[in-house]
Amino acid sequence: MPCPHPTFGVHVITIRSRGGWTWRLNEILKDKSEEPMRIIGAFLRPVLEAAIAKSRENKANWQDQDRNSSSDKDSEDSELSEKTLRLYPTVPFNIRQAPDSISYSVWMMHRRKDYWGPDAWHFVPDRWLDERLNKYFLPNPFIFVPYNAGPRICVGPDLSRLQFAYDEMSYFIIRLLQSFASMDLDSAAQPPDARPPPDWANAEGQQGNEKIIPKCHLTLYVHVSISGQEVRRPSGCSAILHQSSEQSSLNPASNMSTIKALAVLASGGLFAASLIPPTAFKSGANAVYRGQPFEYLVRFLAWLGCCVIGTATSVYAALLSLQATHYAAHPMVLCLCPTSSQSSVDLSMMSPRFITGVVLVFVGASLRLQSYRALGSLFTYEIVLKDEHRLVTSGPYAYVRHPSYSGLTALLIGTHLVFFGKGAYVTECGIEGTPFIVLIWIWRIATIFSVISCCRRCSVEDAQLRQHFGRAWEDYRRIVPYCMLPRVF
Repeated sequence: MPCPHPTFGVHVITIRSRGGWTWRLNEILKDKSEEPMRIIGAFLRPVLEAAIAKSRENKANWQDQDRNSSSDKDSEDSELSEKTLRLYPTVPFNIRQAPDSISYSVWMMHRRKDYWGPDAWHFVPDRWLDERLNKYFLPNPFIFVPYNAGPRICVGPDLSRLQFAYDEMSYFIIRLLQSFASMDLDSAAQPPDARPPPDWANAEGQQGNEKIIPKCHLTLYVHVSISGQEVRRPSGCSAILHQSSEQSSLNPASNMSTIKALAVLASGGLFAASLIPPTAFKSGANAVYRGQPFEYLVRFLAWLGCCVIGTATSVYAALLSLQATHYAAHPMVLCLCPTSSQSSVDLSMMSPRFITGVVLVFVGASLRLQSYRALGSLFTYEIVLKDEHRLVTSGPYAYVRHPSYSGLTALLIGTHLVFFGKGAYVTECGIEGTPFIVLIWIWRIATIFSVISCCRRCSVEDAQLRQHFGRAWEDYRRIVPYCMLPRVF
């Protein structure tokens, strides 16, 4: 069995922090971070142990070695990192529990003029070297929290008490500058929708100098577009923090989400209409067949299917509607779709599997509803022969002898294709990794059980009809030789 990618652990922790206390329900069967952390621990533990041992051996030499010569370099690296992290913190928004849940914006804190002075919105290189350091930061160091602060500080800058994160950034910047003599942003290569709106040029502070559109998911990133496929209004950090009036543009995925939401709702409605028992069972009916467990569970399974699929359809359509209206960060999304923090989740895709499923649902529902109409009050979920019973050979019964079972089979298979697979709700939102996996397996088992029982019912019903109608049924059987599928069965 392949091991999960170590970064999957970051995703698991992200889901926990954004989902509040409900993350325990998603991991009631298994700690999802255990395996990724085992992989990370196996890699890091020997490295850290070797580094600690080496540090202890060379502690005396390390404290005396080039302290003066390295201080200027460390100051320059720290200055570059800090002034960048002030305006562009890695995590622009965060939540802490103490004991109530508190949401705060690092981005806004780092740009407040009462904390940083009148030039808080400007990228000033000397901020950390001149009198502003003593005036603003040193009296209140908690105004600068790119990694949080206090007991809940991120492990990044505090690891081994060597400011690991700053050292890592410094190393990357130095290696980058050693590899390239100069770097320029090629604005001609930028897609139009990835460039800042023209009205940003007149904005105050750093926004007026922006050449890119900063956005945020969990962490800060730059808005990009590939061949114009991602065309959307700047949102997230840029919409909330810059308060700009960008020109809006249509997202093709929005229309696809709307169309798919309508298809899902139609499929769910047809499923319910085709599965709700059209008539109640009357105790006075004779010749009742009770030869298999399905006969005792048929009505319960029908109502259970309506409830489960009805709920799943509502959730599926709600997520598609939220995605179509650009509310992917809506709190409801995280509750309905545990993997919604992953940018790869896209429910709007109309895959061939989904289209096939919708077609099967429509065909199955059509067969079921036409069977209801052809039989009228003779259609029951139980195998009975009423006093007024007659042999129906019109409508769908002119092609197969048991069209309602054909419709039910197509309906169940089609529903499975609609909800499972790439671009489908259950698969994309990781529902199989939640406690709802129990309902999923109940659905699967009930589907297989129902299809097998219906196939067995065909021979039982044929025997009952042969006994009741005699020669008339034999003539009908010669004209319509197939039970559920022409030329197959």
